Amino acid sequence: MLTREVLSLYRRIFRVARQWRAAIPADTEAERQYIKDEARQLFRKNKNVSEELSKFPLYWYLSLIIRKHS
Repeated sequence: MLTREVLSLYRRIFRVARQWRAAIPADTEAERQYIKDEARQLFRKNKNVSEELSKFPLYWYLSLIIRKHS
């Protein structure tokens, strides 16, 4: 179950990145790339975490981003 939840979160983050609109339109692509790079880095860094997803610090951080910009 954890793997499915993590993959779902990963896909949601990339969906947010694709739809992202920056406050300054010229910065949109740079901000989209930043979101993708940050997600990749955090997921790789935490790939061996085997806790329940709701206790996973990365989950809370990324969920905040998704809620704020969905």
